[in-house]
Amino acid sequence: MNEHSTKTDDELTAEAIQEGQLAELKRRFKKHMRESENWRNAFDERQNGIIDNCLTYASNKPSGLPGHQLMLIVAEMAGQLDGHMLVEATKLG
Repeated sequence: MNEHSTKTDDELTAEAIQEGQLAELKRRFKKHMRESENWRNAFDERQNGIIDNCLTYASNKPSGLPGHQLMLIVAEMAGQLDGHMLVEATKLG
């Protein structure tokens, strides 16, 4: 280990394995979502309307309404389940 490094080779190897496993899980999840039934079928019409409102809210430069973070989280989850990432507006912060 060099004098400037704070991690051992074993720690770096473990991190690389974890990153590889995470990438594989993401790949499998995306494949599963493409092959599975439409996830929205699990929700009724009213609930799908709320999801749509969250997606619309997140994509239109949100200003911070009550429930702001919740709407952004729902929009981000819906976007990921639909197989795409949303615009920067959904970055939590």
